Amino acid sequence: MTNKLLKKYRYMFILITLIFFVLLRNNLSKITPNLNSIYYSIWSIYFLIGYFFVKKEKINIANKYWCILILWLIFKLFLMYFKVIKISSFDLLSDALIIYIMLDIIYNLIINFKSYREKEYLSYHDQLTGLYNRRFLNYKVKSNKFKLPITVIIADIDKLKTINDNYGHIKGDKIIKKAAEIIKTETRKKDLVIRFGGDEFVVILPEANKTIASKVCKRINKRCNLEGNHLLDITMGYAEKQSKNVDIKEVLIKADKDMYDKKTT
Repeated sequence: MTNKLLKKYRYMFILITLIFFVLLRNNLSKITPNLNSIYYSIWSIYFLIGYFFVKKEKINIANKYWCILILWLIFKLFLMYFKVIKISSFDLLSDALIIYIMLDIIYNLIINFKSYREKEYLSYHDQLTGLYNRRFLNYKVKSNKFKLPITVIIADIDKLKTINDNYGHIKGDKIIKKAAEIIKTETRKKDLVIRFGGDEFVVILPEANKTIASKVCKRINKRCNLEGNHLLDITMGYAEKQSKNVDIKEVLIKADKDMYDKKTT
């Protein structure tokens, strides 16, 4: 959403920034001509460095920069021809430098922001299912901001190794994705669904007791049956945390034990 807004209003932001720099330039020229010269010199040096960098890296965005620069200069020349404004050739050059630099800065800001968001997403999400990953679970456990009572569900896909051996890993991945979809659908919005690794999932239910966890497990099993996929069976165990003094890691261990007890019975 943020990237779309940046893309939609980037030229408006550029225009506002340009107006600011033009006003700044005019004010500097009124104060002292020497300061104005220093101002242009700095921008000129930056422009040259930016130009050679873009050429060296062969970034296609440079073509867009030059198109906008040419249009801007044509527009200003048009105004000069009809004597709407009075501009020197030096002003035209300075405007070109400012536009180029601002486009360069804004482009890099957008790219870096997008790259940061992508890295942040990948660091906390499982690539196969799109669910939160183990790293995110560790982060949430350390923060310990869950509202009591908390119930943890450990879900394990039955016989995934057999499915991989008999039908291939592509089929196994489809089963994992389907299980993730069902678990996510049958839990609440405020619940955290995490792919713990391999065939295991962790569901953290804040403000929920064992009764609620039991209902969630039944909904998941019912949904698996309704899907009509004979290969997808999920065994689940759960444990509850009622006191702040109890470490949530202990609750995870208890839920895991409960899941294995059910799997072996």
